Amino acid sequence: PRDAVGGSGTGTAGSGAGADGSGAVPRTLNELRQLDEWLRVEDADPQCSQMLSHAAAVHVEGRSGADLVTLLGRVVRSRDRTRAADTVGRRLAMAVMRPGADRDRFVDCLRALHDARYSVAVRAACRELSDPSDALTVDAALVADVAGRLHRAGLHKIAWTLLERLLENEQLVTPADVVEVVGGVLALPLPDAELLLRATVGRWSDVGHRDDAVTALRDAGRREAAEWVIKSLR
Repeated sequence: PRDAVGGSGTGTAGSGAGADGSGAVPRTLNELRQLDEWLRVEDADPQCSQMLSHAAAVHVEGRSGADLVTLLGRVVRSRDRTRAADTVGRRLAMAVMRPGADRDRFVDCLRALHDARYSVAVRAACRELSDPSDALTVDAALVADVAGRLHRAGLHKIAWTLLERLLENEQLVTPADVVEVVGGVLALPLPDAELLLRATVGRWSDVGHRDDAVTALRDAGRREAAEWVIKSLR
């Protein structure tokens, strides 16, 4: 089923498609529906259709947000749909972390998933982007930029969640990362920027790390933001 969802990108049908379908143009939604109908006509085991719908749903490369929503809707069993939605969110985040990735597409996909109430996918995307499972470091500039795009697109709560998840992770975030994110937050401008910093960096348990962040903010000319962090201690 994994190969069945890939199209003719490079090589023969399905060739070059990895776990997320990268390297191949995906089959159209109509082609996938025809494949499913063919399985039923041939009296294939129902599990074949289930596997096809899941493989198609999690193949995010080359898909619009509307396509992803439609394909997730074709996953019949609720628990399978939830699992697929989680995978979709993670793969969208991993895709946008690649050099030259289309960040607006990422935002459009999250908007479609949010509007269709696939909150599992949205949460998974924010989790993966703010705490990458396959990386030792996080791209704070990318997170700040994506959060800004989400905010400007009207997805305020998702933007907040993404920033909050990042800044809460004191083991991963460096003082330089804090400065990077603060610059993006203030550029929005985010109405609750003070609350965001006080609820995250201001509550870091590692006092030395928190003080380093304050110093970095001051050195970068973000003295007001530094005071917001300090205020959390009073």
